[in-house]
Amino acid sequence: MPFQAFEASDGLVYVAVWLDRLWAPFCDAIDNPSLARDPRFATRVDRVQRRAELTAELAPVFRTRTVADWMARLEAHDVLCAPVNRYADLPRDPQIAAS
Repeated sequence: MPFQAFEASDGLVYVAVWLDRLWAPFCDAIDNPSLARDPRFATRVDRVQRRAELTAELAPVFRTRTVADWMARLEAHDVLCAPVNRYADLPRDPQIAAS
């Protein structure tokens, strides 16, 4: 947790913080390193138990940037993430274009 899609300013980005060791890099990527030290969210179990509270805190953060911005930031911190593609995006997808 988080292991879900978040609404960015121009689409959706999926984030998978499935290991505790990814929590601090994730918090750095969203420019909130102090969140990694918040005892409410110290472990994956804590974050799952407080999922609604954590999601409510993260959702507004993700709406501040584009999907591309989040992808770059999250990937730079080795956080597993992916854009949630729409059918309209398929013609511009690099993997589709390469095939």
